[in-house]
Amino acid sequence: DSFYRPYYDILPRTLRNMPIFWDEAELEWLRGSYLLSQIDERKLAIDNDYRAICAVAPELASYATPEEFAWARMCVCSRNFGLTVNDLRTAALVPYADM
Repeated sequence: DSFYRPYYDILPRTLRNMPIFWDEAELEWLRGSYLLSQIDERKLAIDNDYRAICAVAPELASYATPEEFAWARMCVCSRNFGLTVNDLRTAALVPYADM
């Protein structure tokens, strides 16, 4: 069990509010906008990352499906904070700041 388990437990189970997880009928509302190509690019990038990680760490596939990986990736993308640690700029999840 992780020290961060309480934080993990409060993360949303779905991210249906993010267009990347919308179905075709919902995406139809965005037809004609540049947002559709951005959504496609993000989906492709996430899929490519999943495949690249599985290529070097095949065990990932036994822990997370591509859909679960996309959920986790978008949780991080929507909750990371820019920080400077030891004069290095980085991004991190900051549980108390996300509450």
